[in-house]
Amino acid sequence: MARIVIVEDETALREDIALYLRSAGHDVCQAGCGAEFDALPMEGVDIVVLDVNLPDESGFDIAARLRQSSNLGIIMLTARQLEDDRLTALDAGADIYLSKPVSLRELAAHVRALDRRLTREAPVAEPMAEVPAWMLDQTAWRLNTPGGAGVQLSNLEMRFLVCLAESPDAPVERDLLSQAVYGTPLDHDSRALDAMVRRLKIKVERTAGAALPVQALYASGYRFSAPLRLVPAKPTSE
Repeated sequence: MARIVIVEDETALREDIALYLRSAGHDVCQAGCGAEFDALPMEGVDIVVLDVNLPDESGFDIAARLRQSSNLGIIMLTARQLEDDRLTALDAGADIYLSKPVSLRELAAHVRALDRRLTREAPVAEPMAEVPAWMLDQTAWRLNTPGGAGVQLSNLEMRFLVCLAESPDAPVERDLLSQAVYGTPLDHDSRALDAMVRRLKIKVERTAGAALPVQALYASGYRFSAPLRLVPAKPTSE
C-alpha cells in the first residue's frame, strides 16, 4: 500500500478522504495548507492528493515544486473544471486531475493505479549520462542550442536568460525578472514580460529549430528547465 499525503483546506473533506484511504490499507498524513505540508517529513511518501485553492499557496505551485525534486505521484483534486486549469495542472507536473465532487471509490482506484505504475517505473540505478547543455554567450549575446545552432539575442532577452541561468535549481519570481530585464518592479497590469518570452520562444523555434525550455510557473515566475551554462563575457582590452 502507498504512503499518501492529503493537502486540503476543507477539514471535513480531508478527513473523509483520509479515513477512506486508510480503510483501504494506505498510510495517510494530512495538511490543511502549504505551510503545514512543508512541515511534514516527505521521506517515503508515494502520492500527494493536492487541492488547488489553498489559503496560503496555489496547489499548482506546490505541484511544480514537488515535480522539480521528486517523481512521486500527484493527484490534483479541485472544484475548477476549465480546460485551462487542467492543462496548467498537467504542465505543473500532476499525474491525474479530478474535479470535485469526486467519488471516494474513484479516487481510491486512481491511487491504486498510480501506485502500481510508480512501482513498475521505479528507476534502476545506472550511470548518469551527461545532458547536453544550452550555452549563453555573454560576449556575443548569443544563445546556442545543445545541437550547436545559435540565436542572436536582444538586450532584454539577454538579461532575462542571464537571470534564469544564475538560478539553475529554482524558479525566478516575476518581480525579480522584471527588475533584471526592465530595471523596474513588475507592473501587474502589464504583460510585457510574458509577451517578450513568447516572442523569444518563437524566435528560437524559427531560427534554431528547437523549443526553448523556459517554463512558466502558475502565479509565480519562470525557470529554464534544461541545463543552461553561462559563457562569461570576455574582458575588453584597453
